[in-house]
Amino acid sequence: MKKIVFIVLAFTLACTSQSVSNEKTVIKGKFKNASSDTLYLSVLHYDKITDTDTIILDPQGNFEHQIKENGINFYVLVYKGANFVRLLIEKGESIELDADIYNMQSTYTVKGSKGSQLIKSIESKTAKATAVVDSLTKIVNQKKDAPDYSTIFPVLDSVYKKTFNTLKEDLKAIVKENISSLASVVAMSQSLSGMSVFNRKDDLELFAVVNDSVYKKYLDNSFAVYFYNMVQELKMKEKEKNDKEQKLKPGLTAPEIIIFDKNKKLINLSSLKGKVVLLKFWDSHCPICKGENIQLKEVYAKYKSKGFEIMAISVDPERKEWIDYLSANAFTWLQCWLYDEPQNTPSPITANYYVEEIPVAHLIGKDGKFIATRIKMENIEKELEKYLK
Repeated sequence: MKKIVFIVLAFTLACTSQSVSNEKTVIKGKFKNASSDTLYLSVLHYDKITDTDTIILDPQGNFEHQIKENGINFYVLVYKGANFVRLLIEKGESIELDADIYNMQSTYTVKGSKGSQLIKSIESKTAKATAVVDSLTKIVNQKKDAPDYSTIFPVLDSVYKKTFNTLKEDLKAIVKENISSLASVVAMSQSLSGMSVFNRKDDLELFAVVNDSVYKKYLDNSFAVYFYNMVQELKMKEKEKNDKEQKLKPGLTAPEIIIFDKNKKLINLSSLKGKVVLLKFWDSHCPICKGENIQLKEVYAKYKSKGFEIMAISVDPERKEWIDYLSANAFTWLQCWLYDEPQNTPSPITANYYVEEIPVAHLIGKDGKFIATRIKMENIEKELEKYLK
């Protein structure tokens, strides 16, 4: 059951009982390729799962089971480890479930439970988008050393962005149509290639609306309480971000950075005055970051002699992973690791630069002042043409 605990926590699904009713809640159905097999039906809570019942199929794979819990709950129906389906069941529902027992997630259909149907729709849309992104990542890894990679990457990046945006719009439609459903919380918890589909910067208002609706409806629900606390934290972080980003505006002097480079040589950002500097935060595990690094090779080669420099600061959690990646790639600009700041530095990077997502880059002029903050890759050359004539 440990695998299921991990999966449940990754999707942040949880719920506890809400109300008491005399209505019976029944789940029944048929599993193909099954005969007298055993399944386990568990209740999902915010921080744990509780084994509730064992379901034994008849020789033809049929079953019928009465659920004892009251109110509305998330459930997981498990057959052998990671083969499972998630359900959102409300007291009094009569649910019909059919699936191939060896591939439950991809083959199951559910009737009689609106919440469970929403969960299936959410997971199906995310799975479809994930398959596309996995294919793109595979191509990136195969083509990263190809001579024409700088031409290929923008096409792949465009497909990724379209896939991401389509998924977000699909999930947003589900949320808006079911604003007070716990399924909306699941929709807003989805991620694609490690990136949350909904984020604080763009979606704080929607987080707040869902939170208000869900919290009022499920006041005693442990997950509703968790979601409420999470939204309060998001609001606090947004204020913190806004306060810090007051320092990161075009025309303002870029806060000093004092850091060791990959060869343990101490580097000051201010020592690069007189050059146009691209300050870039990235991670060697990030496919977009790696693709942009390849593109930057051409940009750097074209503008270096004109007074262009790149200070790349990796946020890799492990220094070795960062060094291994650099060793496999011939990047000639300044490479630093975020955690190689000298002790007791008077101007810590994390205090001055709000690096919440990657990649993120700022373009700094010869006078040490920001030309553009959070600049996109496709706009860098346009700005360099203005300032490096």
